[in-house]
Amino acid sequence: TASFTTAPGVREALVEETDPAFIGGLPLATAAGFSVMPELLKAFRSGAGVPYASYGEDAVEAQAALNRPAFVNELASEWIPRIPDVAALLADSSRVTRVADVGCGLGWAAIELAKAYPHLRVDGYDTDEESITRARRNAADAGVSGRVTFDVVDASSPYGDGRYDLVAGVVSTDPERSRSAAAGMGIDPARAYADAIGMLDAWRDGMIVMTS
Repeated sequence: TASFTTAPGVREALVEETDPAFIGGLPLATAAGFSVMPELLKAFRSGAGVPYASYGEDAVEAQAALNRPAFVNELASEWIPRIPDVAALLADSSRVTRVADVGCGLGWAAIELAKAYPHLRVDGYDTDEESITRARRNAADAGVSGRVTFDVVDASSPYGDGRYDLVAGVVSTDPERSRSAAAGMGIDPARAYADAIGMLDAWRDGMIVMTS
């Protein structure tokens, strides 16, 4: 019998799910995009959006697979230190710091934050029920389910109890994309920002970090 080995770099790119070079989510993302092509064509013509749920499980898995390596390898060690105020807030272990992760997906960012900062309490919110179910399972597997919770909530609706020190999320700040998101998914970035302000602890200084 013959034996074979892969070329250098193949394992990192296709097998190691947390390696920075991992691209295993790309085939799933392609499949998800093609699966809603008729709806996308109609959306471009009408200006409406395509609901996230229409993309199916492949989209959920693809997004998580493509984001997870960065969360594992860079979120706590590189990204947060570049925002000094946020870094100082999360590093303060003198009290429990509460963080809301809006649009948490499968929960990898919330999980990595909890692992890096043992005094954090993180609540993740997402509109996708399957994502939340899997996020809860991921948190349990990572051993942080006691400090990380996940709930199905639309970011355009009130959520949380107004006692967060940091509200983090990903929204579209581009007007065209915002209109599409509002029509197709019910998410208005301006409303999401206003709701985020309402989630902050009124008795302490708080922070909001949102990216597009």
